[in-house]
Amino acid sequence: MQIWIDADAFEQLLSAGNQALPEDRQAAIAHFQDALQLYRGDYLPERRFEDWASAERERLQVLALGLMTTLADLLVEDSPLESIRLTQQVLTIDPLWENAYRTQMQAYLTQGNRPMAIRVYQQCTDILDHELGIPPLPETDALFQSILDHNS
Repeated sequence: MQIWIDADAFEQLLSAGNQALPEDRQAAIAHFQDALQLYRGDYLPERRFEDWASAERERLQVLALGLMTTLADLLVEDSPLESIRLTQQVLTIDPLWENAYRTQMQAYLTQGNRPMAIRVYQQCTDILDHELGIPPLPETDALFQSILDHNS
């Protein structure tokens, strides 16, 4: 008898997508989208207060947030709205996921919506300052500066 475990299938698809990069972008996107279909939020929510489940829940959530951000990066040029949707999902789960802000800024810029890209940067700096008392990473600041320099 074989047992199918969604968390294992999720990780296998994530791994397949990572292995496909950078040679086969379309295959990576397909694997990542399939993996994302399997992610349904908290792992074993009925075991919320058990240490072993908590560690696994956090590990899978970090993998899922990284997956959503990577997929959003891959879709920025061809599907900026989907990229924005994915990064919004990431930031709803973890508002300190700075890579998602950068990807979202780039997606808005791809759409030609410079004011929203600037607003996303401001949200990023506000949350990082408020929650952790730190500035954005240099790459976030560099993207912001390139947005300011864009068409100026």
